[in-house]
Amino acid sequence: MAEDMKRLFVWCVPRTVSTALVKCLSFVEGLQVVLEPYGCAFKSGPERKNPNPDLTDPYEQRLHELRSAPVDDEVRGYEDSVCTYSFVRDELLSASYKDTKILFCKDMAYYLDTKYHMLPRGFRYSFLIRHPAKVYSSGKKSLTKVYGEDFDKEVDLLKLPKTLVPAGYGFKELYELMEYVEKELHQEPVILDTDDLLADPPGILSAYCLKMGIPYKPELLSWEAGVEVTDKWVTSKTLKRSSKKAGFFDNAFNSSGFFSPQPPPALDSLPADVQTCVRASMGYYEKLRTRRIRPLSEV
Repeated sequence: MAEDMKRLFVWCVPRTVSTALVKCLSFVEGLQVVLEPYGCAFKSGPERKNPNPDLTDPYEQRLHELRSAPVDDEVRGYEDSVCTYSFVRDELLSASYKDTKILFCKDMAYYLDTKYHMLPRGFRYSFLIRHPAKVYSSGKKSLTKVYGEDFDKEVDLLKLPKTLVPAGYGFKELYELMEYVEKELHQEPVILDTDDLLADPPGILSAYCLKMGIPYKPELLSWEAGVEVTDKWVTSKTLKRSSKKAGFFDNAFNSSGFFSPQPPPALDSLPADVQTCVRASMGYYEKLRTRRIRPLSEV
C-alpha cells in the first residue's frame, strides 16, 4: 500500500446523484476512481448474496440477462470470478495506482452486507444521502425502464430481488455503517446531502473537499459531457456492460454540471410501494441529515 496516497470512500444508496459526483471529482488531478467493487462481490462474485437465482422469476431472469451480456474484448475491468470481498479489500483498495495521489471509491452500503471486517484500511469515509421520496421515485422510474418493459407495467419495488431492494431499503444499512465507522473506527463521519449539493454546488462541494482532503477549484463545478473520463475508472466488466445495456449511468455520463433540485413529492401522491420504502427510510435519513455538512460560509 502506498502510504502517501490519500484513500477516500463515499458510501450511499442508489439514485443519490452519486455517479455525477464521482464524475465531477474525476477531474481532480491525480484522483483515481474505483466504482462499486463491493457491488460486484455482492451481486456476481464467488461470494454473491444469491448464488442460485430462480430464473423462472422474470426479475431474476432479466438480471441474469444483463449480467451475462456479451462483453467487448476491449472493455477494461476485472472479472466477476476473482471478485471476492477480500479481493476488493486487499487488492483493489490496497493497490498502488500509477500517478495517483487520491484513490476515491464509491459504493452502496448494503453491498457490504454487514461484513465490516472487510472494510479497507487507511480510508476516510463519507456518506451521501438524499430524501427517500426522491430516491425511491427515481428508483422506481429507472427500474421500470429496465424491467417494466418485460411486463408492460411499472415494477413493484417490494417484489424485486433483495439484491436490488435490500431488507433495510438501503438507508438502514447506510446508517448502521455510519455508526460502525464512528464508534469502532473512531472517525467523524462526513455526511453530504445531495439536495444541498445541487442547491449550492460551490458552497457544499468546497466544504466536502475540505473535509475529505481533496483539492478544490471552482472549475470542478462544470465538466465535459461524455464517457472519456469514466473509461479510466476501475470497475468490473460486468458493471460496465450491464450499465451500458440498462442505461443506469446515462444521465451522469451525459452530465456537464449539477442541476437545481426540486422539492420532494408529497408522500400521499406516490405509489403504495414507494410510500412503504419512504416510511421505512425516513427515520434513518433524518438522523443522518441532522449531521450533514454545511457550506463553508455557514461554518
